[in-house]
Amino acid sequence: MALDKYKQKRSFKNTPEPTGGKPSKEKLVFVVQKHDASHLHYDFRLEIRGVLKSWAVPKGPSTDPSVKRLAMLVEDHPFDYRNFEGIIPEGNYGAGTVIIWDQGTYETVEKIARKKDMERSLMAQFHKGAMKIVMHGKKLKGIYSLAKTADRGDNSWLLMKGKDEYAGKSDITKKDKSVVSGLSITGMSRKKTARQWQSNRKTAAAPAKKKAVTPQGRKSAMPKRVAPMLCTLTKEPVFNDQYLYELKWDGYRIISYINGTKVRMDSRNGLDYTKRYPPLSNALKELSGKMVLDGEVVVFNEKGLPDFDALQKYNGHKTPIHYCVFDILWKDGYNLMKLPIVERKEILREVLNGNEILKFSESFDDGEALYKEVLRMGLEGIVAKKKDSPYVENERADNWLKTPTHKRQEFVIGGWAESDKARSFKSLLFGAYNKGKFEWIGRSGGGYKEKEMPGILKKLKALEVEKSPFVNKVLDTQGAVVHYVKPQLVANFEFATWTSTGRIRKPATFLGFRNDKKAKDVVREVPKGVKP
Repeated sequence: MALDKYKQKRSFKNTPEPTGGKPSKEKLVFVVQKHDASHLHYDFRLEIRGVLKSWAVPKGPSTDPSVKRLAMLVEDHPFDYRNFEGIIPEGNYGAGTVIIWDQGTYETVEKIARKKDMERSLMAQFHKGAMKIVMHGKKLKGIYSLAKTADRGDNSWLLMKGKDEYAGKSDITKKDKSVVSGLSITGMSRKKTARQWQSNRKTAAAPAKKKAVTPQGRKSAMPKRVAPMLCTLTKEPVFNDQYLYELKWDGYRIISYINGTKVRMDSRNGLDYTKRYPPLSNALKELSGKMVLDGEVVVFNEKGLPDFDALQKYNGHKTPIHYCVFDILWKDGYNLMKLPIVERKEILREVLNGNEILKFSESFDDGEALYKEVLRMGLEGIVAKKKDSPYVENERADNWLKTPTHKRQEFVIGGWAESDKARSFKSLLFGAYNKGKFEWIGRSGGGYKEKEMPGILKKLKALEVEKSPFVNKVLDTQGAVVHYVKPQLVANFEFATWTSTGRIRKPATFLGFRNDKKAKDVVREVPKGVKP
């Protein structure tokens, strides 16, 4: 649920703390609460789909279009939290004084008549990481935008004023009184009748972190090796409240074992990749505690999109590289695999704490909006994970589902066809294992770089055998001379669609080799339908 994170941090038994509330049917509202906690900041909250999407803005909003304010995305808050101002006592989560610095209504820049349609547009903008709104407050008026900034961490955004008649150079934060009570932060802190409430999450000075792990985690030694949990390939995305949704990263799957200053990064098939990624292993050593993490190593291009080709060419020094971590399996003597993934993700978020190299892989409730945005940006796809799912080693079931935007899959090369032209070869023949038997599935004639083809052919010739490694007949060779190889090389291919007989329709496109996977682990993955 959208408010799960908020409710996990707070107690509702004996306090006037807001827990929900219903929005109006007419207009979207916003509130900016000035909050003097451990650091003075402004909480910028927008009503979207019944909750308050919230950002903490350390320096507060500006009316100067040339000024960009850092805005850190925090958990959604209940709708009636917009009315809260008062005192949060010491020793509680967010301890300090809160006033309603500004409030009012807002709307999308584009003219949209229905509130429901406006919220749909706002959620699409939110997942895109670029929102633009028109504010009608007592202090904040006109166009404002929120833009995600990847270079500062996944939760970092920028709040900016648009150029319009409400823009100006004066410091709007000097208007420091509540638009409801007329009190400043100081005045509210001295008010004897100010509302007070408790939360069930302690401040950083109290030992609260261990509490999240020990009650439900099972005490055990650090595992020596974990076989990664796998995803089931689906024909179409499944949109269901039982699932949370994540980006399908285009990288190398890595399980990391952190034991003090000792770090080991294993590929999916158990190969030690630690020395390949010095920036990542160094960042893992700096984490507090002992743990086992699951994620993907990713190189992003200049547009901020995953670039698998750049990852393959990673030189260890010049190219920025990141570890997109989506799960934590063991921590400080406790096995967490039987906890629901929503709980494991919360523990993981605290462990990474905004790390810029070790990126926390965010989850989203609105899978449909995320999938549309992934399609628009040309990303690899999405992963759906049941919110109550445990981590089951080597399982491929309905708990985790993957839906690519393009049909991409790993296959094992079993041969090549000679070219009658100047090219090193005409096409590669590939297949996958089905119940232990190596079956031919298709061929690939495109996607190769001319300068790299002689090197590929050299690899193939080193593995050449006389007999076909496929248990079934190879079709569609178009009369070319065919050579066979030991099924050891794994490669990524993109293709149009499957035939009714389980073959690849038309030639596939070669995307690159996968040195992180064993050939025997590449099984036939025919997409299945899953009931929503």
